[in-house]
Amino acid sequence: VRKLLPGANVYVVARPNDKYYDGIEMTRQQLATCMFDPEGCEEGIRALDNYRKQWNELLGVWRNEPLHDWASHGSDAFEQFARGFVAGVQRGHKRPASAKRSYRTA
Repeated sequence: VRKLLPGANVYVVARPNDKYYDGIEMTRQQLATCMFDPEGCEEGIRALDNYRKQWNELLGVWRNEPLHDWASHGSDAFEQFARGFVAGVQRGHKRPASAKRSYRTA
């Protein structure tokens, strides 16, 4: 990735030991700190709202894995952000002073 994006601050984030539990927990933690623009983020919000577990018809119970459908793609993208954000904070990485912040609130 660094060869493709020279000069970019790129950090490789390790995959959690338990992708489903750890990744979903990191996502939940970040959701509590985020503000979303309801119009600009409409599709992503809809994906997060519809993210769910698989149902096992045979046993009549929820599986531990999420259902892989259209909502899982947007939710996985947000999870990747959450994992990178948590890993960056834990490593002590700081946002460059030159980076501008722009927040849009709901």
